[in-house]
Amino acid sequence: MSPISFLQNPILWMELMSRLGAHWSSAPDFAYALCARKFQEKSENDINLDLSSVVKFFTGAEPIREETKLLFEKVFVPHGLQKDWFSSTYGMAENVVYISHLHEFRLSRFRPSSGKSLVAVGHRNSLPHAQEIKIVSQETHAEVMDEEIGEIWISGPSITAGYFNKPKLNEEVFKASLQGSNKRFLRTGDLGMFENDYLYICGRAKDLIIVNGVNYYPQDIEDAVSSIANVRPGCVAAFSSNDGTDGDGSTIRSTKYCS
Repeated sequence: MSPISFLQNPILWMELMSRLGAHWSSAPDFAYALCARKFQEKSENDINLDLSSVVKFFTGAEPIREETKLLFEKVFVPHGLQKDWFSSTYGMAENVVYISHLHEFRLSRFRPSSGKSLVAVGHRNSLPHAQEIKIVSQETHAEVMDEEIGEIWISGPSITAGYFNKPKLNEEVFKASLQGSNKRFLRTGDLGMFENDYLYICGRAKDLIIVNGVNYYPQDIEDAVSSIANVRPGCVAAFSSNDGTDGDGSTIRSTKYCS
């Protein structure tokens, strides 16, 4: 289904799953939240759904939210959705999309600035064959301890050869090596951690918003703003920008909120 068709009529996704007797589907977190909200707005008597054929729905590509899972279940379990429908995923094009998945819902003990728990997207013991995931300090290139946040590095047979005609960038991104090792890794640019062998994604390194020397993840700011009355959920974006310079020529960094 094209993104435009989905945005025009999010409920069409569930109608097609029901009509075709589909077994699985995959989408970003916002799609599950939007579909559930739009379905709630309509009278359930107007739409007949049978989602009993669905084995799994996969969610990934952006921060996975516990409240989205709970809302989706509340709305669609009465229409045959199985209670173990949820499966989280993590991937990127540079690894031919797939990196890890998890057929269970697990929350971290760690609380970001938003106060909302992170959702696990993988486990050390269920990674694809010959693939490794390391959590690495961006400054020292040394592997960090479990429950410490660092950049996610991966190695394995699915990693692409590099970006077309970008040798300098390829050397930095695709040929990184751990401190004291010659083994090559792909630097994902994602920040994450292992906790009890479960993998959690915290955010993108380049998306961090720095205010007075403190790091903030944009999704945490977006969640906080979305909780304000009369702000449409799912319609907020937070990002840093350079507005100019102050009197001494130093850069002014500010945070923008778009709704």
